Amino acid sequence: MANFSAPGAGEFGTGGRNGFRGPAFYNVDASLVKRFRITERQAFSFRAEAYNVFNHPNFGTNGLDTNINDISTGKFGQFSSTLGAQNGSSARTMQIALRYDF
Repeated sequence: MANFSAPGAGEFGTGGRNGFRGPAFYNVDASLVKRFRITERQAFSFRAEAYNVFNHPNFGTNGLDTNINDISTGKFGQFSSTLGAQNGSSARTMQIALRYDF
């Protein structure tokens, strides 16, 4: 008998509640800001920002194959995509900016 099988019509399965949970989500964002005064009313602001600093992949349940018919193909329970907060990408993203205040 297979480890996972669909119960018959009108029967309850043996799987417990919350049997399939997604993995933990790790995300570290950081920013550095420095303001340089030129005069009393003028200044430059330098900003450096990094998203997903440690470049950790985050997998979500929307990319998880939960189709029980895929057991025979070996795809059941495998992740096919990662979660991303910015533009659908979960890779490390960095940006810098220079602003003139007057």
